[in-house]
Amino acid sequence: MSHHQFISKNIDFDWIVINQYRRRFELPEYGHIYVPTPLIFKETVKDVYSYFHNETDLDVMTDIVMESNIEDSFKIEWLKSLEDKRMICYNMFSGPKELYLNWLGICLGYLDTFKKIKGFTSYNKVLKYYRNINKDNKDTHKPYRVYGFLCERLTNCYFRWYSKKHNDILNFDKPVYPCNVKLLEEDMIL
Repeated sequence: MSHHQFISKNIDFDWIVINQYRRRFELPEYGHIYVPTPLIFKETVKDVYSYFHNETDLDVMTDIVMESNIEDSFKIEWLKSLEDKRMICYNMFSGPKELYLNWLGICLGYLDTFKKIKGFTSYNKVLKYYRNINKDNKDTHKPYRVYGFLCERLTNCYFRWYSKKHNDILNFDKPVYPCNVKLLEEDMIL
């Protein structure tokens, strides 16, 4: 997330497209807010997270969101988004600067609080923590990615909340549009 801090403080822009290193948007046109087409799971977002990651991390993030000063509609959407089977993945979107800065402030604020609660003052502390708790082989990938996984859930909630705030209750038709994401073939070479 440090690159986002750099961008927000050092680069002047009106519009931004956030892609992943292995995925790119196929944007139909410029000037609309786009998010990846939501994935639909067989289980809830919370259950999927608990299966693949340390579920107590999500519990800590829930406590952080619920105890924060953000408006109640966001808190309600956080709880609903965890019980839903549909999720906007990949921490990707296209939108205006104001939307980006608002999203960034929410995600960085909550992730900073998460790091303080967990005592993650260095990469080695994160690594040691997850090595100690992952005796059952969960989260065997790089442990510092916990921030990205939690941010993905925050991003999902943020755009659900944003869409409802702007009178698009169910289908993300306006003002947030679903958009296909292309997996880049050159990145698929193993």
